[in-house]
Amino acid sequence: MIWYKNKFCVTMQPSSIIPNYCEIEEWLDENIRGESLIIEEAISIFYSYLNETYRPITLEIKSHVEDAKHFPVEVIKINE
Repeated sequence: MIWYKNKFCVTMQPSSIIPNYCEIEEWLDENIRGESLIIEEAISIFYSYLNETYRPITLEIKSHVEDAKHFPVEVIKINE
């Protein structure tokens, strides 16, 4: 199996719950890293986690892959 690196970039305006970035990194290790996911699945799962856990006022996640067998791909998920 060939793995690629998925680089996340998160931009959010927190609400009353301030994110704990160490806990988020731990969650990524347990739920995203090492899983067989396409970029759209990974960003959707991560977005849902952040949105449900922290309820930010605004949330945007970019996911970028450039070491796959195809051209570089960037997917963006934004709350509306």
